[in-house]
Amino acid sequence: MKTLFYNSIFVLLLLGCDKTDNVKSMSNYLDSSLDISFVNEKGEDLLSKSTENFIEANKIRIFIIMEDDTKKYLYDSNWDSPNHTLLYFNDRISKNMLRIFPNDAFMKETISYIEFGNGDIDTIRCLNAVDENTIFFRTDTVYYNKIMVMDRFSAIKSENYITIKK
Repeated sequence: MKTLFYNSIFVLLLLGCDKTDNVKSMSNYLDSSLDISFVNEKGEDLLSKSTENFIEANKIRIFIIMEDDTKKYLYDSNWDSPNHTLLYFNDRISKNMLRIFPNDAFMKETISYIEFGNGDIDTIRCLNAVDENTIFFRTDTVYYNKIMVMDRFSAIKSENYITIKK
């Protein structure tokens, strides 16, 4: 009886298989996050509460400008970091890092804005490799306030994060 049960399950599993060789429909690659270390003129970690004039990470918001010139704050309730930001401690460099998930629209160029809650607003412009057929999305080049700070294809990107002096 046991053998008949297992054989039935095996046959049902085989019937559920599809012989298509369409790997593209199963390929997903999304890489659009950006890790940022903020430091002051002395090189002190501005994401640390022990630093004078520190940046309050919980007040940081990411927004984009829509085609009708209205602000849209990025928020995805089903994400682990719904506000598109995540504060974490990088043990290797002993600094707090802010991981930002900028506008990840499937576009070759996206612009997002970081609002710090104190009136400061910075701009992140990303040049992306996009292939909608395979759901491939990777940020290759990043400009922070019009200055290239990361490029996957040159020596500018020596680490997996950028450091911004404020």
